[in-house]
Amino acid sequence: MFAQCFPANIMMSDIDAEVEMKGHWLRLEWKAADTSLPQGQRINYQRLTGLCHHIVLVVNGDAELMTVANVNMWANGKETTGVCNSLDELKALLVRWAIWADK
Repeated sequence: MFAQCFPANIMMSDIDAEVEMKGHWLRLEWKAADTSLPQGQRINYQRLTGLCHHIVLVVNGDAELMTVANVNMWANGKETTGVCNSLDELKALLVRWAIWADK
């Protein structure tokens, strides 16, 4: 709907989930287990996490069934692959982030 508003085929991105605590943001992006992150989102996450207090977790799995195959993390403009591999590990990561952000 808004494609004609931006040059060079730039498209808006949706946000699957996001939380803010004390000026720190955590964003979750769910992708099907066999789906790679589009180049535009990679650039977005690299720039977003490099400029401000954002962490982006890209969860490969099934959002409806809440299954997690693996999770990659974007922080400080860099991607770290395989930070966790299950829903329980993802929940533990979210708890650690919340404790850190709440300080």
